[in-house]
Amino acid sequence: MGIKIKAFAKINFTLDVVGQRDDGYHLIQSVMQQISLCDNLFLEPANGIHIRCDHRYLSLSPRNTIYTAAQLFFEAAGWPDAGVSFSLKKSIPFSSGLGGGSADAAAALIGLNRLFHTGFSTARLCELGAKIGADVPFCVVGGAALAEGTGERITPCSPLREGFLVLVKSGRKKSTRHMYALLDESGYTPGTASTQALAALEHGDLPALGALEHGDLPALGASLHNVFEPLWQDSEIPAIRAKMLAFGAVGASLSGSGPTYFGLFEHEEQARQCTTALKGEYPEVYLCRPVG
Repeated sequence: MGIKIKAFAKINFTLDVVGQRDDGYHLIQSVMQQISLCDNLFLEPANGIHIRCDHRYLSLSPRNTIYTAAQLFFEAAGWPDAGVSFSLKKSIPFSSGLGGGSADAAAALIGLNRLFHTGFSTARLCELGAKIGADVPFCVVGGAALAEGTGERITPCSPLREGFLVLVKSGRKKSTRHMYALLDESGYTPGTASTQALAALEHGDLPALGALEHGDLPALGASLHNVFEPLWQDSEIPAIRAKMLAFGAVGASLSGSGPTYFGLFEHEEQARQCTTALKGEYPEVYLCRPVG
């Protein structure tokens, strides 16, 4: 008997790089949110670790984040001979800044914990996830959260539960290492945008439920910020931003280090019109909802 797990993509409402450790790792401050765009992962016990995928370009070698997650999980459980078979259906675009590999790894850890009734806590799964990638701990926790440190310090916050998101993957991803190198030359940021985004998410008549009043979405839209966006000014992103705002987006920003750009909309009709218009120009356009 197996189980199915959804691996939700993420966007960054804010992303600041506030410093760098002595070992070279960068320190971030980012408010992240899961969205409805997702991969689907099916797990069942097996002999050895096996991965199947409906996308022929995905590496199914031990370098795959799912494979790594399984190795780390069985090592932590003290079961070196345990095995599992994964079947992955991809929907999150590759190299997009939407955390697809991290989401898949997190789904694998969560799924393995359920499948084998291990009883690992969320904190323990996050510890394992941090060994795979900076965004994996957030994808384990889910919803919305403030990520700090190198991404391993996760503080859950009220998730966005309304509005619509239009995503455009505008081109090829630039190396994350290259992007950080450029950032090292231009300097770091203080992280004030994250404070503003958190305040917008917490505001409303039902803060315990994370419910934004309809009129508060513009406050969140105004707080959107990504330190890497200026490094994409020579790309199509400025034109995409202008189109999203022209269709009524209350804010727009880069996700991760790019190249996916997203617009935040109050009204579904505006978001659908924007999606239709952009699909005529770009091959990868997605209409999504936030996931709470």
